[in-house]
Amino acid sequence: FGQLKSGSGLDEKKRKLTYPAAFGLEESKVAAARLAKEARDAIAPLGASGAPLAFLADLVVNRSS
Repeated sequence: FGQLKSGSGLDEKKRKLTYPAAFGLEESKVAAARLAKEARDAIAPLGASGAPLAFLADLVVNRSS
């Protein structure tokens, strides 16, 4: 999966509140995994045509930034 140019501290510099800043990194990872599973379950009835959406759900959880 791709990498983002995050981590440069722009959110902190702009005083933007992020989910990990508010709830912690570990809780954020757990929530992201849970929501990605819910998304995959919801699109499962679409079969192969839902594959791009499943890919996006996994991408959000597994990206490195």
